[in-house]
Amino acid sequence: MRINGFSGFDVDAAVKELMTAARKPADKLHQQKQLQTWKTDAYRDVNTKISELRNLMQDMRWTGDFNKNSSESSNPDAVTATVTGSPTQTSYDITGIKLAESERAASVKFFGNGNLTDPTKPMSDYGATAGSILINGISITVDPAKSLNDLITTVNTTAGIGLTMSYSATEKSITFSSSSTGDSSKITIDPSAPGAVNPLSGLGIKTGSTGKNNDLNDPNTFADSTISSVQGRNKTQAEATINGLLYKSDTNSITYDGVKFDLKSTSASTTTVTQKKDNDAIFDRIKKFVDTYNGLVDDLTNKVNERKAKGYDPLTDEQKSAMKDSQIESWEAKAKEGLLGKDPLITNLLTKMRASVNAPVINMKLDIATNTYTPETVGTLSSIGVGLADSWRDNGKLKIDETKLKAAIANDLTKVTDIFSKSTSNLPSTDTSNTLKSLAKYDQSGVADRLYEQLDASMLSLGTQALNGTTSVVGKQISEIDKRIDDFEKRMGSLEDRYYKQFTAMEKAMQQANSQSSWLMSQFGGGQ
Repeated sequence: MRINGFSGFDVDAAVKELMTAARKPADKLHQQKQLQTWKTDAYRDVNTKISELRNLMQDMRWTGDFNKNSSESSNPDAVTATVTGSPTQTSYDITGIKLAESERAASVKFFGNGNLTDPTKPMSDYGATAGSILINGISITVDPAKSLNDLITTVNTTAGIGLTMSYSATEKSITFSSSSTGDSSKITIDPSAPGAVNPLSGLGIKTGSTGKNNDLNDPNTFADSTISSVQGRNKTQAEATINGLLYKSDTNSITYDGVKFDLKSTSASTTTVTQKKDNDAIFDRIKKFVDTYNGLVDDLTNKVNERKAKGYDPLTDEQKSAMKDSQIESWEAKAKEGLLGKDPLITNLLTKMRASVNAPVINMKLDIATNTYTPETVGTLSSIGVGLADSWRDNGKLKIDETKLKAAIANDLTKVTDIFSKSTSNLPSTDTSNTLKSLAKYDQSGVADRLYEQLDASMLSLGTQALNGTTSVVGKQISEIDKRIDDFEKRMGSLEDRYYKQFTAMEKAMQQANSQSSWLMSQFGGGQ
Protein backbone atom coordinates (compact mmCIF):
# COMPACT_ATOMS: atom_id res chain seq x y z
CA MET A 1 0.00 0.00 0.00
CA ARG A 2 1.43 3.36 -1.07
CA ILE A 3 0.52 6.38 1.02
CA ASN A 4 1.19 9.72 -0.56
CA GLY A 5 0.87 13.28 0.61
CA PHE A 6 -0.15 13.22 4.32
CA SER A 7 2.69 15.64 5.00
CA GLY A 8 2.25 17.54 1.78
CA PHE A 9 5.39 15.89 0.41
CA ASP A 10 5.07 14.64 -3.25
CA VAL A 11 6.24 11.05 -2.91
CA ASP A 12 5.56 10.11 -6.56
CA ALA A 13 7.68 12.97 -7.84
CA ALA A 14 10.49 12.11 -5.46
CA VAL A 15 10.45 8.41 -6.42
CA LYS A 16 10.34 9.30 -10.12
CA GLU A 17 13.37 11.55 -9.74
CA LEU A 18 15.28 8.89 -7.82
CA MET A 19 14.36 6.21 -10.38
CA THR A 20 15.41 8.44 -13.29
CA ALA A 21 18.87 8.67 -11.78
CA ALA A 22 18.91 4.95 -11.02
CA ARG A 23 17.91 4.08 -14.60
CA LYS A 24 20.89 5.78 -16.21
CA PRO A 25 22.72 2.44 -16.66
CA ALA A 26 19.63 1.04 -18.42
CA ASP A 27 19.74 3.93 -20.90
CA LYS A 28 23.33 2.98 -21.67
CA LEU A 29 22.29 -0.64 -22.28
CA HIS A 30 19.48 0.40 -24.62
CA GLN A 31 21.90 2.65 -26.50
CA GLN A 32 24.35 -0.24 -26.85
CA LYS A 33 21.57 -2.46 -28.20
CA GLN A 34 20.49 0.22 -30.67
CA LEU A 35 24.05 0.55 -31.96
CA GLN A 36 24.32 -3.20 -32.49
CA THR A 37 20.94 -3.23 -34.27
CA TRP A 38 22.07 -0.41 -36.56
CA LYS A 39 25.30 -2.26 -37.19
CA THR A 40 23.33 -5.33 -38.27
CA ASP A 41 21.34 -3.16 -40.69
CA ALA A 42 24.58 -1.69 -42.06
CA TYR A 43 26.01 -5.18 -42.61
CA ARG A 44 22.78 -6.21 -44.33
CA ASP A 45 23.09 -3.27 -46.72
CA VAL A 46 26.70 -4.27 -47.48
CA ASN A 47 25.59 -7.86 -48.03
CA THR A 48 22.99 -6.75 -50.58
CA LYS A 49 25.55 -4.77 -52.58
CA ILE A 50 28.09 -7.60 -52.47
CA SER A 51 25.39 -9.99 -53.67
CA GLU A 52 24.77 -7.86 -56.78
CA LEU A 53 28.39 -8.19 -57.93
CA ARG A 54 28.58 -11.83 -56.88
CA ASN A 55 25.52 -12.72 -58.98
CA LEU A 56 27.03 -10.94 -61.96
CA MET A 57 30.26 -12.90 -61.50
CA GLN A 58 28.28 -16.11 -61.26
CA ASP A 59 27.08 -15.52 -64.82
CA MET A 60 30.44 -14.34 -66.13
CA ARG A 61 32.19 -17.48 -64.85
CA TRP A 62 30.75 -19.28 -67.85
CA THR A 63 31.87 -18.69 -71.42
CA GLY A 64 28.27 -18.25 -72.58
CA ASP A 65 28.45 -14.61 -71.60
CA PHE A 66 31.13 -14.16 -74.27
CA ASN A 67 29.43 -16.18 -77.02
CA LYS A 68 26.68 -13.70 -77.71
CA ASN A 69 25.51 -13.54 -81.31
CA SER A 70 23.22 -11.25 -83.25
CA SER A 71 21.18 -12.05 -86.35
CA GLU A 72 20.78 -10.05 -89.54
CA SER A 73 17.99 -10.67 -92.07
CA SER A 74 18.27 -9.92 -95.79
CA ASN A 75 14.53 -9.18 -95.83
CA PRO A 76 13.26 -7.99 -92.42
CA ASP A 77 9.81 -7.47 -93.91
CA ALA A 78 9.55 -11.24 -94.34
CA VAL A 79 11.66 -12.61 -91.44
CA THR A 80 13.46 -11.23 -88.40
CA ALA A 81 15.57 -13.36 -86.07
CA THR A 82 16.72 -13.27 -82.46
CA VAL A 83 19.39 -15.46 -80.88
CA THR A 84 17.92 -17.36 -77.92
CA GLY A 85 20.52 -20.07 -77.45
CA SER A 86 23.83 -21.13 -78.95
CA PRO A 87 23.52 -21.35 -82.75
CA THR A 88 25.71 -23.92 -84.51
CA GLN A 89 25.26 -22.49 -88.01
CA THR A 90 26.34 -19.13 -89.36
CA SER A 91 23.53 -18.60 -91.88
CA TYR A 92 19.99 -19.78 -92.57
CA ASP A 93 18.03 -19.72 -95.83
CA ILE A 94 14.28 -19.38 -95.26
CA THR A 95 11.82 -20.08 -98.07
CA GLY A 96 8.13 -20.95 -98.51
CA ILE A 97 6.90 -18.71 -95.70
CA LYS A 98 3.23 -19.04 -94.84
CA LEU A 99 1.77 -17.17 -91.90
CA ALA A 100 -0.40 -18.80 -89.25
CA GLU A 101 -4.08 -18.00 -89.42
CA SER A 102 -6.50 -18.18 -86.53
CA GLU A 103 -9.88 -19.81 -86.80
CA ARG A 104 -12.50 -17.36 -88.01
CA ALA A 105 -16.29 -17.09 -88.21
CA ALA A 106 -18.09 -15.92 -91.34
CA SER A 107 -19.70 -12.51 -91.16
CA VAL A 108 -21.29 -9.97 -93.48
CA LYS A 109 -21.98 -6.29 -92.97
CA PHE A 110 -24.53 -4.28 -94.98
CA PHE A 111 -23.95 -0.53 -95.03
CA GLY A 112 -27.57 -0.04 -96.02
CA ASN A 113 -28.98 2.99 -97.70
CA GLY A 114 -27.30 5.35 -95.27
CA ASN A 115 -30.44 6.53 -93.50
CA LEU A 116 -30.92 3.84 -90.83
CA THR A 117 -30.69 6.50 -88.15
CA ASP A 118 -33.25 5.13 -85.71
CA PRO A 119 -33.65 1.35 -85.26
CA THR A 120 -36.78 1.94 -83.14
CA LYS A 121 -38.83 3.37 -86.03
CA PRO A 122 -41.03 1.18 -88.24
CA MET A 123 -38.98 -0.48 -90.94
CA SER A 124 -41.48 0.82 -93.51
CA ASP A 125 -39.91 4.25 -92.95
CA TYR A 126 -36.74 2.85 -94.54
CA GLY A 127 -38.37 0.99 -97.44
CA ALA A 128 -38.97 -2.48 -95.95
CA THR A 129 -42.00 -4.39 -97.31
CA ALA A 130 -44.13 -7.24 -96.02
CA GLY A 131 -42.95 -10.73 -96.82
CA SER A 132 -40.46 -13.36 -95.75
CA ILE A 133 -36.77 -14.12 -96.34
CA LEU A 134 -34.55 -17.15 -95.79
CA ILE A 135 -31.62 -16.53 -93.45
CA ASN A 136 -29.36 -19.57 -93.17
CA GLY A 137 -32.24 -21.59 -94.61
CA ILE A 138 -34.77 -20.51 -91.98
CA SER A 139 -37.72 -18.38 -92.98
CA ILE A 140 -38.03 -15.05 -91.20
CA THR A 141 -41.28 -13.08 -91.54
CA VAL A 142 -40.85 -9.36 -92.10
CA ASP A 143 -43.51 -7.00 -90.72
CA PRO A 144 -42.68 -3.48 -91.97
CA ALA A 145 -44.77 -1.95 -89.19
CA LYS A 146 -42.28 -3.26 -86.67
CA SER A 147 -38.86 -1.74 -85.96
CA LEU A 148 -35.38 -2.92 -86.92
CA ASN A 149 -34.80 -3.75 -83.26
CA ASP A 150 -37.84 -6.03 -83.34
CA LEU A 151 -36.42 -7.83 -86.38
CA ILE A 152 -33.01 -8.23 -84.68
CA THR A 153 -34.72 -9.76 -81.63
CA THR A 154 -36.67 -12.16 -83.85
CA VAL A 155 -33.56 -13.30 -85.73
CA ASN A 156 -31.43 -13.68 -82.60
CA THR A 157 -34.06 -15.76 -80.79
CA THR A 158 -34.86 -18.07 -83.72
CA ALA A 159 -33.66 -21.58 -82.88
CA GLY A 160 -31.13 -23.18 -85.21
CA ILE A 161 -30.43 -20.05 -87.26
CA GLY A 162 -26.72 -20.20 -86.32
CA LEU A 163 -25.95 -16.47 -86.40
CA THR A 164 -26.53 -13.19 -84.63
CA MET A 165 -27.78 -9.94 -86.13
CA SER A 166 -26.69 -6.52 -84.83
CA TYR A 167 -26.98 -2.81 -85.64
CA SER A 168 -24.18 -0.21 -85.50
CA ALA A 169 -25.32 3.29 -84.63
CA THR A 170 -21.89 4.61 -85.69
CA GLU A 171 -22.03 3.33 -89.26
CA LYS A 172 -25.81 2.92 -89.53
CA SER A 173 -24.99 -0.61 -90.68
CA ILE A 174 -26.38 -4.11 -90.10
CA THR A 175 -24.11 -7.11 -89.44
CA PHE A 176 -24.75 -10.86 -89.45
CA SER A 177 -22.11 -12.96 -87.61
CA SER A 178 -21.97 -16.72 -87.69
CA SER A 179 -22.12 -18.54 -84.35
CA SER A 180 -19.53 -21.12 -85.52
CA THR A 181 -15.97 -20.83 -86.83
CA GLY A 182 -13.96 -22.62 -89.48
CA ASP A 183 -14.61 -23.60 -93.10
CA SER A 184 -18.11 -24.77 -92.22
CA SER A 185 -19.03 -21.31 -90.88
CA LYS A 186 -21.38 -19.72 -93.43
CA ILE A 187 -24.05 -17.04 -93.83
CA THR A 188 -26.69 -17.24 -96.60
CA ILE A 189 -29.52 -14.85 -97.29
CA ASP A 190 -31.96 -16.12 -99.96
CA PRO A 191 -35.35 -15.16 -101.33
CA SER A 192 -38.21 -17.05 -99.72
CA ALA A 193 -39.00 -18.57 -103.12
CA PRO A 194 -37.64 -18.34 -106.66
CA GLY A 195 -38.34 -14.89 -108.02
CA ALA A 196 -39.70 -13.65 -104.69
CA VAL A 197 -39.11 -10.02 -103.70
CA ASN A 198 -36.55 -9.35 -100.97
CA PRO A 199 -38.59 -7.49 -98.30
CA LEU A 200 -35.39 -6.12 -96.68
CA SER A 201 -33.78 -4.62 -99.78
CA GLY A 202 -34.90 -1.17 -98.64
CA LEU A 203 -32.64 -1.61 -95.58
CA GLY A 204 -29.68 -2.40 -97.82
CA ILE A 205 -29.75 -6.14 -96.96
CA LYS A 206 -29.07 -8.15 -100.11
CA THR A 207 -29.23 -11.85 -100.90
CA GLY A 208 -26.10 -13.93 -101.31
CA SER A 209 -23.66 -16.20 -99.46
CA THR A 210 -20.28 -15.86 -97.70
CA GLY A 211 -19.36 -19.25 -99.21
CA LYS A 212 -16.40 -21.32 -98.03
CA ASN A 213 -12.94 -19.87 -97.73
CA ASN A 214 -10.81 -20.43 -100.88
CA ASP A 215 -13.40 -22.83 -102.32
CA LEU A 216 -14.16 -22.10 -106.00
CA ASN A 217 -17.15 -24.43 -105.85
CA ASP A 218 -18.68 -22.40 -103.04
CA PRO A 219 -17.63 -18.80 -103.67
CA ASN A 220 -18.44 -15.66 -101.76
CA THR A 221 -21.31 -14.05 -103.70
CA PHE A 222 -21.56 -10.91 -101.62
CA ALA A 223 -19.65 -8.81 -104.16
CA ASP A 224 -20.88 -5.28 -103.77
CA SER A 225 -19.34 -1.96 -102.68
CA THR A 226 -22.06 -1.59 -100.05
CA ILE A 227 -21.22 -4.97 -98.49
CA SER A 228 -18.24 -6.12 -96.43
CA SER A 229 -17.91 -9.85 -95.81
CA VAL A 230 -15.42 -12.46 -94.61
CA GLN A 231 -15.61 -16.19 -95.12
CA GLY A 232 -15.25 -18.78 -92.40
CA ARG A 233 -11.73 -20.13 -91.98
CA ASN A 234 -10.05 -23.04 -90.26
CA LYS A 235 -6.97 -22.53 -88.11
CA THR A 236 -3.76 -23.02 -90.09
CA GLN A 237 -0.16 -23.31 -88.92
CA ALA A 238 2.69 -21.10 -90.01
CA GLU A 239 5.22 -22.78 -92.29
CA ALA A 240 8.79 -22.07 -93.32
CA THR A 241 11.54 -24.14 -94.87
CA ILE A 242 14.81 -23.40 -93.03
CA ASN A 243 17.99 -24.72 -94.62
CA GLY A 244 15.92 -27.31 -96.48
CA LEU A 245 13.88 -28.50 -93.50
CA LEU A 246 10.15 -27.75 -93.22
CA TYR A 247 9.02 -26.33 -89.87
CA LYS A 248 5.49 -25.58 -88.71
CA SER A 249 4.19 -23.55 -85.76
CA ASP A 250 0.86 -22.50 -84.28
CA THR A 251 2.24 -18.97 -84.08
CA ASN A 252 4.28 -16.88 -86.50
CA SER A 253 7.47 -17.72 -84.62
CA ILE A 254 9.69 -20.76 -85.20
CA THR A 255 12.69 -21.59 -83.01
CA TYR A 256 15.47 -23.61 -84.61
CA ASP A 257 19.14 -24.08 -83.70
CA GLY A 258 19.04 -21.52 -80.91
CA VAL A 259 17.49 -18.85 -83.12
CA LYS A 260 13.92 -17.55 -82.98
CA PHE A 261 12.63 -16.71 -86.46
CA ASP A 262 9.67 -14.31 -86.50
CA LEU A 263 7.69 -14.62 -89.73
CA LYS A 264 6.35 -11.25 -90.87
CA SER A 265 4.75 -11.91 -94.27
CA THR A 266 4.02 -14.70 -96.71
CA SER A 267 6.92 -15.03 -99.13
CA ALA A 268 8.05 -17.59 -101.68
CA SER A 269 11.46 -15.97 -102.20
CA THR A 270 14.54 -16.83 -100.15
CA THR A 271 15.43 -14.75 -97.09
CA THR A 272 18.91 -15.25 -95.65
CA VAL A 273 19.58 -14.78 -91.93
CA THR A 274 23.25 -14.55 -90.97
CA GLN A 275 24.87 -14.87 -87.55
CA LYS A 276 27.67 -12.73 -86.24
CA LYS A 277 29.29 -12.13 -82.88
CA ASP A 278 27.44 -9.46 -80.97
CA ASN A 279 30.52 -7.52 -79.91
CA ASP A 280 28.43 -4.66 -78.56
CA ALA A 281 26.60 -6.99 -76.17
CA ILE A 282 29.91 -8.41 -74.93
CA PHE A 283 31.31 -4.91 -74.44
CA ASP A 284 28.16 -3.86 -72.56
CA ARG A 285 28.47 -6.91 -70.31
CA ILE A 286 32.06 -6.03 -69.38
CA LYS A 287 31.08 -2.40 -68.85
CA LYS A 288 28.30 -3.50 -66.50
CA PHE A 289 30.89 -5.52 -64.56
CA VAL A 290 33.18 -2.48 -64.26
CA ASP A 291 30.33 -0.20 -63.19
CA THR A 292 29.07 -2.69 -60.59
CA TYR A 293 32.60 -3.37 -59.31
CA ASN A 294 33.38 0.34 -59.01
CA GLY A 295 30.07 1.00 -57.27
CA LEU A 296 30.86 -1.65 -54.66
CA VAL A 297 34.41 -0.34 -54.15
CA ASP A 298 33.04 3.17 -53.63
CA ASP A 299 30.42 2.02 -51.15
CA LEU A 300 32.72 -0.24 -49.11
CA THR A 301 35.54 2.32 -49.07
CA ASN A 302 33.19 5.02 -47.81
CA LYS A 303 31.99 2.74 -45.02
CA VAL A 304 35.44 1.76 -43.73
CA ASN A 305 36.71 5.35 -43.98
CA GLU A 306 33.72 6.87 -42.22
CA ARG A 307 34.42 8.11 -38.69
CA LYS A 308 31.99 8.19 -35.79
CA ALA A 309 30.50 11.61 -35.07
CA LYS A 310 31.42 12.64 -31.53
CA GLY A 311 28.59 13.39 -29.14
CA TYR A 312 25.91 11.59 -31.14
CA ASP A 313 24.78 8.57 -29.15
CA PRO A 314 21.43 6.84 -29.77
CA LEU A 315 18.59 8.83 -28.26
CA THR A 316 16.75 7.63 -25.17
CA ASP A 317 12.95 7.53 -25.15
CA GLU A 318 12.92 10.57 -22.85
CA GLN A 319 15.16 12.52 -25.25
CA LYS A 320 12.98 11.58 -28.23
CA SER A 321 9.85 12.78 -26.44
CA ALA A 322 11.33 16.28 -26.32
CA MET A 323 12.28 16.37 -30.05
CA LYS A 324 10.49 16.73 -33.37
CA ASP A 325 10.53 13.84 -35.86
CA SER A 326 12.82 15.76 -38.21
CA GLN A 327 15.25 16.40 -35.35
CA ILE A 328 15.22 12.73 -34.39
CA GLU A 329 15.87 11.69 -37.99
CA SER A 330 18.77 14.14 -38.34
CA TRP A 331 20.29 13.08 -35.03
CA GLU A 332 20.09 9.37 -35.78
CA ALA A 333 21.67 9.89 -39.21
CA LYS A 334 24.68 11.37 -37.44
CA ALA A 335 24.64 8.66 -34.77
CA LYS A 336 24.82 5.96 -37.46
CA GLU A 337 27.99 7.38 -38.99
CA GLY A 338 31.10 5.27 -38.65
CA LEU A 339 29.33 2.06 -37.63
CA LEU A 340 31.58 0.07 -39.98
CA GLY A 341 34.63 2.33 -39.80
CA LYS A 342 37.85 0.30 -40.18
CA ASP A 343 35.75 -2.88 -40.24
CA PRO A 344 38.20 -5.79 -40.77
CA LEU A 345 35.79 -7.92 -42.83
CA ILE A 346 35.19 -5.15 -45.34
CA THR A 347 38.80 -3.99 -45.40
CA ASN A 348 39.95 -7.53 -46.09
CA LEU A 349 37.39 -7.95 -48.89
CA LEU A 350 38.53 -4.74 -50.59
CA THR A 351 42.14 -5.92 -50.52
CA LYS A 352 41.25 -9.29 -52.04
CA MET A 353 39.00 -7.75 -54.68
CA ARG A 354 41.83 -5.54 -55.89
CA ALA A 355 44.21 -8.50 -55.98
CA SER A 356 41.71 -10.61 -57.92
CA VAL A 357 41.27 -8.10 -60.73
CA ASN A 358 44.96 -7.20 -61.00
CA ALA A 359 46.61 -10.62 -60.93
CA PRO A 360 47.36 -12.17 -64.36
CA VAL A 361 45.48 -15.26 -65.49
CA ILE A 362 47.87 -18.17 -66.09
CA ASN A 363 47.47 -20.97 -68.61
CA MET A 364 49.42 -24.19 -67.94
CA LYS A 365 50.65 -25.26 -71.35
CA LEU A 366 51.39 -28.96 -71.83
CA ASP A 367 54.74 -29.83 -73.45
CA ILE A 368 53.94 -33.15 -75.12
CA ALA A 369 57.60 -34.07 -75.52
CA THR A 370 58.33 -33.82 -71.80
CA ASN A 371 54.75 -34.32 -70.56
CA THR A 372 55.14 -31.33 -68.29
CA TYR A 373 53.19 -28.14 -67.86
CA THR A 374 54.76 -24.73 -68.11
CA PRO A 375 53.07 -21.50 -67.10
CA GLU A 376 52.04 -19.12 -69.83
CA THR A 377 50.38 -15.80 -69.09
CA VAL A 378 47.01 -15.36 -70.77
CA GLY A 379 46.88 -11.73 -69.74
CA THR A 380 45.49 -9.25 -67.26
CA LEU A 381 42.39 -7.10 -67.38
CA SER A 382 44.60 -4.14 -68.25
CA SER A 383 45.92 -6.03 -71.30
CA ILE A 384 42.41 -5.94 -72.82
CA GLY A 385 41.64 -2.36 -71.86
CA VAL A 386 40.25 -2.69 -68.33
CA GLY A 387 42.89 -1.09 -66.09
CA LEU A 388 43.18 0.67 -62.76
CA ALA A 389 41.93 4.22 -62.49
CA ASP A 390 44.65 6.85 -62.68
CA SER A 391 44.49 8.31 -59.17
CA TRP A 392 45.14 6.60 -55.83
CA ARG A 393 42.08 8.52 -54.62
CA ASP A 394 39.98 6.16 -56.74
CA ASN A 395 40.82 3.38 -54.25
CA GLY A 396 41.51 0.71 -56.85
CA LYS A 397 38.52 1.28 -59.07
CA LEU A 398 38.67 0.17 -62.71
CA LYS A 399 38.42 2.21 -65.89
CA ILE A 400 37.78 1.13 -69.48
CA ASP A 401 39.83 2.08 -72.51
CA GLU A 402 36.94 1.67 -74.95
CA THR A 403 39.08 1.57 -78.08
CA LYS A 404 41.41 -1.06 -76.63
CA LEU A 405 38.62 -3.21 -75.18
CA LYS A 406 36.53 -3.16 -78.38
CA ALA A 407 39.61 -4.10 -80.41
CA ALA A 408 40.34 -7.01 -78.04
CA ILE A 409 36.74 -8.26 -78.32
CA ALA A 410 36.83 -8.00 -82.12
CA ASN A 411 40.30 -9.47 -82.68
CA ASP A 412 41.04 -11.76 -79.72
CA LEU A 413 37.79 -12.81 -78.11
CA THR A 414 39.37 -16.04 -76.83
CA LYS A 415 41.77 -14.03 -74.69
CA VAL A 416 38.99 -11.81 -73.38
CA THR A 417 36.91 -14.87 -72.54
CA ASP A 418 39.80 -16.63 -70.78
CA ILE A 419 40.68 -13.60 -68.64
CA PHE A 420 37.15 -13.63 -67.24
CA SER A 421 36.05 -17.25 -67.48
CA LYS A 422 39.10 -19.54 -67.68
CA SER A 423 39.19 -22.67 -65.52
CA THR A 424 42.26 -24.52 -64.31
CA SER A 425 43.91 -26.62 -67.00
CA ASN A 426 46.27 -29.06 -65.28
CA LEU A 427 44.65 -29.97 -61.97
CA PRO A 428 42.79 -33.26 -61.65
CA SER A 429 39.01 -33.23 -61.79
CA THR A 430 38.96 -34.69 -58.28
CA ASP A 431 40.54 -31.51 -56.91
CA THR A 432 37.66 -29.82 -55.08
CA SER A 433 39.65 -26.90 -53.74
CA ASN A 434 38.73 -23.40 -54.81
CA THR A 435 40.64 -20.21 -55.54
CA LEU A 436 40.59 -19.34 -51.83
CA LYS A 437 42.43 -22.49 -50.81
CA SER A 438 44.64 -23.28 -53.79
CA LEU A 439 47.17 -20.81 -55.20
CA ALA A 440 47.42 -22.92 -58.36
CA LYS A 441 43.69 -22.75 -58.88
CA TYR A 442 43.71 -19.02 -58.13
CA ASP A 443 46.44 -18.35 -60.71
CA GLN A 444 44.76 -20.43 -63.40
CA SER A 445 41.20 -19.15 -62.86
CA GLY A 446 39.58 -16.20 -64.54
CA VAL A 447 38.73 -12.97 -62.78
CA ALA A 448 35.05 -13.94 -62.50
CA ASP A 449 35.87 -17.15 -60.60
CA ARG A 450 38.21 -15.39 -58.22
CA LEU A 451 35.81 -12.57 -57.48
CA TYR A 452 32.80 -14.85 -57.15
CA GLU A 453 34.49 -17.02 -54.53
CA GLN A 454 35.89 -14.03 -52.62
CA LEU A 455 32.49 -12.33 -52.54
CA ASP A 456 30.68 -15.53 -51.63
CA ALA A 457 33.07 -16.15 -48.74
CA SER A 458 32.59 -12.57 -47.53
CA MET A 459 28.83 -13.00 -47.53
CA LEU A 460 29.23 -16.11 -45.38
CA SER A 461 31.48 -14.14 -43.02
CA LEU A 462 28.90 -11.36 -42.79
CA GLY A 463 26.32 -13.98 -41.89
CA THR A 464 28.52 -15.32 -39.11
CA GLN A 465 29.28 -11.81 -37.89
CA ALA A 466 25.81 -10.28 -37.91
CA LEU A 467 23.20 -11.71 -40.28
CA ASN A 468 22.53 -15.21 -38.92
CA GLY A 469 20.12 -14.04 -36.24
CA THR A 470 20.85 -14.91 -32.64
CA THR A 471 23.64 -17.32 -33.65
CA SER A 472 25.77 -14.51 -35.14
CA VAL A 473 28.37 -12.61 -33.15
CA VAL A 474 26.30 -9.43 -33.10
CA GLY A 475 23.12 -11.42 -32.47
CA LYS A 476 24.67 -12.99 -29.37
CA GLN A 477 25.77 -9.55 -28.18
CA ILE A 478 22.22 -8.23 -28.57
CA SER A 479 20.85 -11.25 -26.70
CA GLU A 480 23.31 -10.64 -23.87
CA ILE A 481 22.31 -6.97 -23.69
CA ASP A 482 18.63 -8.00 -23.61
CA LYS A 483 19.36 -10.30 -20.66
CA ARG A 484 21.17 -7.53 -18.82
CA ILE A 485 18.25 -5.17 -19.48
CA ASP A 486 15.76 -7.73 -18.12
CA ASP A 487 17.86 -8.29 -14.98
CA PHE A 488 18.26 -4.53 -14.52
CA GLU A 489 14.50 -3.93 -14.89
CA LYS A 490 13.81 -6.51 -12.18
CA ARG A 491 16.23 -4.71 -9.86
CA MET A 492 14.61 -1.40 -10.72
CA GLY A 493 11.21 -2.81 -9.80
CA SER A 494 12.51 -3.90 -6.40
CA LEU A 495 14.24 -0.56 -5.90
CA GLU A 496 11.09 1.38 -6.72
CA ASP A 497 9.10 -0.70 -4.23
CA ARG A 498 11.78 -0.05 -1.58
CA TYR A 499 11.66 3.71 -2.18
CA TYR A 500 7.88 3.75 -1.80
CA LYS A 501 8.08 1.70 1.41
CA GLN A 502 10.65 4.08 2.81
CA PHE A 503 8.59 7.15 1.95
CA THR A 504 5.44 5.45 3.27
CA ALA A 505 7.21 4.74 6.56
CA MET A 506 8.38 8.36 6.66
CA GLU A 507 4.84 9.59 6.02
CA LYS A 508 3.50 7.42 8.86
CA ALA A 509 6.23 8.60 11.20
CA MET A 510 5.54 12.21 10.32
CA GLN A 511 1.82 11.68 10.77
CA GLN A 512 2.42 10.09 14.17
CA ALA A 513 4.78 12.89 15.18
CA ASN A 514 2.22 15.47 14.16
CA SER A 515 -0.46 13.70 16.20
CA GLN A 516 1.76 13.59 19.28
CA SER A 517 2.67 17.24 18.87
CA SER A 518 -0.96 18.18 18.66
CA TRP A 519 -1.75 16.17 21.85
CA LEU A 520 1.08 17.78 23.77
CA MET A 521 0.01 21.22 22.68
CA SER A 522 -3.51 20.46 23.83
CA GLN A 523 -2.22 19.33 27.22
CA PHE A 524 -0.38 22.60 27.75
CA GLY A 525 -3.29 24.65 26.66
CA GLY A 526 -1.91 25.30 23.21
CA GLY A 527 -5.28 24.80 21.75
CA GLN A 528 -6.84 27.84 23.65
